[in-house]
Amino acid sequence: QMTAEQLTALMAAIPTTVTSLDLSANNLNQMTAEQLTDLMAAIPASVTSLHFRGNYLNQMSEAQLIALGNAISASVTSLNLSFNILNLMAAGQLTALGNAIPASVLSLDLKFNHFSSMTAGQLIALGNAIPTTVTSLDLSANNLSQMSEAQLIALGNVIPETVTSLNLNWNDLSVMNAKDLRAFILTIPLHVTSINLSHNKLFNDKTPEEIDAFLKELGDVCGRLDLSHN
Repeated sequence: QMTAEQLTALMAAIPTTVTSLDLSANNLNQMTAEQLTDLMAAIPASVTSLHFRGNYLNQMSEAQLIALGNAISASVTSLNLSFNILNLMAAGQLTALGNAIPASVLSLDLKFNHFSSMTAGQLIALGNAIPTTVTSLDLSANNLSQMSEAQLIALGNVIPETVTSLNLNWNDLSVMNAKDLRAFILTIPLHVTSINLSHNKLFNDKTPEEIDAFLKELGDVCGRLDLSHN
């Protein structure tokens, strides 16, 4: 396992032609705020896509999260924060995390963060802090089908008004009937014009007639949906 200093030295040696950098599963939670600042500063400015998947951000203090975010280059337009157990973060941590996301970020990946286990307060804290520059938001594999009405309403508040593309695949939405799925879609703000519902097994074990009836029940919301691989 590398020390923080070794990892920082490695970042400084990366060619300036690199545009995508994956720092997944590097135990960034064990680094101090100062070490995180040094690490981010060593990453080439050419990097526009940055992956922090599986770094236990839930175990970071607010000071660590703020240091991490303040040091991310403004050249980064795509940020992956998936698999970071955000449901175990307090509202203050979630606010710090959201504020840590640079305003340059257009695409934000929050998949597999157990949103269904978050309270409405947690969801609102995170949503209020996500930059309004984000246009593409990935909330896939968050078991959204198990969320209460209050959680779903709060989820709508997580989505900045700039978002036009929302990924909700792998959310086990097959447990919803067409009426409930339509009600769920209607909680998503209208500025989101593209909603990916692929890989939700919506049409499993349905006859063509049942699929047709299902789509008719969804009605006008179908125009916003990607229903492939169902």
